[in-house]
Amino acid sequence: MKTLLISAAAAAAALLAPAAALADDLSGSWKVTTNAGGMDLVINCNFVQKDKALGGTCGLADASDKPAPLTGTLTGQSASWSYDVTVNDMPLHVAFSGTVEGSTISGSMNAMGNASKFEAVKQ
Repeated sequence: MKTLLISAAAAAAALLAPAAALADDLSGSWKVTTNAGGMDLVINCNFVQKDKALGGTCGLADASDKPAPLTGTLTGQSASWSYDVTVNDMPLHVAFSGTVEGSTISGSMNAMGNASKFEAVKQ
């Protein structure tokens, strides 16, 4: 009987472990803050998640430009997304890679070969 209870508890723990490793649905508004090239930036992203795929838009909070469409993925606690914008008539690819912890994502942003740290908070 004792062995049966231990086996049942181990099976339940094994079933719950993968669920604990997955991040929640990231869909919704996120405020991303970073310092790139000595400039403090606030980027508003609106994620739409379907399974592991991320879609939506991102754009500078203080810009009048239309937010750019993004593509990305969520695998476990790892989130990555990117989008393309034009700044001063120059095309720019912006890529993020980070770790989800509850309602925050922190990691690295890369633009024009320069990396900077970022933090995103779900709004």
